[in-house]
Amino acid sequence: FEATNAMLTTLISTDELASRLDDPKLAIFDVRHELTSPESWGENEYATSHIPRATFLHLDRDLSAPKNGVNGRHPLPTPEACAALFGRIGIDASKQVVVYDQGSGTFASRLWWMLRWVGHEAVAVLDGGFAKWTRENITSMKQQCLAMGWAIDWSREFASCDPDYYKWNQWLFLKML
Repeated sequence: FEATNAMLTTLISTDELASRLDDPKLAIFDVRHELTSPESWGENEYATSHIPRATFLHLDRDLSAPKNGVNGRHPLPTPEACAALFGRIGIDASKQVVVYDQGSGTFASRLWWMLRWVGHEAVAVLDGGFAKWTRENITSMKQQCLAMGWAIDWSREFASCDPDYYKWNQWLFLKML
């Protein structure tokens, strides 16, 4: 990251993530999970929709050690197992990691903690998770604007890229370009 893109170590907003989606140093991980349907819910949700460039990690298969009957539902892997996983999925010292779950941060915070535990500080949880991302419809708004050939400065706040809005408020739109 350049000086203007300081390392993020706690939370990242949906707007900030949207503005950085093209950054090759960004690694995004989807860890959505449902305790009542642990085998496939997260993977099914990921297959249906996810943040661009995100990789899915399963809580049981990727972020937990094997169960032995006495070590709980989601046993913590060893630091060595964590480091091996992170190496396999492309996390190195140059990467800014962003992790999200369905919204509460419960599962995202596990990966955040695991990365910090093995010394990777450049990790942030998406504030509001995938629920907020989809509620704000960031990706499809950006795709709509790009499809129309509109050059939008994504670091600015704007109300909409709905063409009817800009026909009515064209002077504002032209000022934003």
